[in-house]
Amino acid sequence: MNLAIEKTPSYHADVTSQFGWYFDEVGEELAWRFFNAAEQALYKLARQPDLGRRRKFRHLLLGVCFHFKSNVHLTKFSFSIA
Repeated sequence: MNLAIEKTPSYHADVTSQFGWYFDEVGEELAWRFFNAAEQALYKLARQPDLGRRRKFRHLLLGVCFHFKSNVHLTKFSFSIA
């Protein structure tokens, strides 16, 4: 199953900002590694949205969430998979 990925404007702004930080602080190679890892993580989630283990939260707005291991920390980036 492949679901559509919708990257919000804040996703693009955050990824661009993070990319710029890596570029300035540690170099172009690592910046591109970050960018590619973020893209790969999203596409893995689009192919298998229930990837990882199911998380339980008390707050109703969180709904069903899954935790999966990735090479990049995506919690700060706003995107949806539907």
